[in-house]
Amino acid sequence: MTISSPEDFATLLAERFALQNIIHFKVFMGLMSTLNRGCKCNKKKKYEQLEQAYKTTLLKNKDNELLKSELREFLNGNEEQSITFYLKKEEIFSFKL
Repeated sequence: MTISSPEDFATLLAERFALQNIIHFKVFMGLMSTLNRGCKCNKKKKYEQLEQAYKTTLLKNKDNELLKSELREFLNGNEEQSITFYLKKEEIFSFKL
């Protein structure tokens, strides 16, 4: 399974509610919710910030036990063996059962 954008990651977080208890993920979801608010002239800048937050959040939490546990449950529920997170075709983090 591949997560290749902040939007895909936000969808995963919405499905795995327990992950939203991790403070970095809460902040990320807050940034995600503000993406389409306000002036459209700032949308590109906000999206770049969101991409950076996506990458930073994953790198800071890749060893978090709650994240590993939730990813394990998610993969088992979707009959997948691994999940890889990308940003602009660059691998950020990978998790395998």
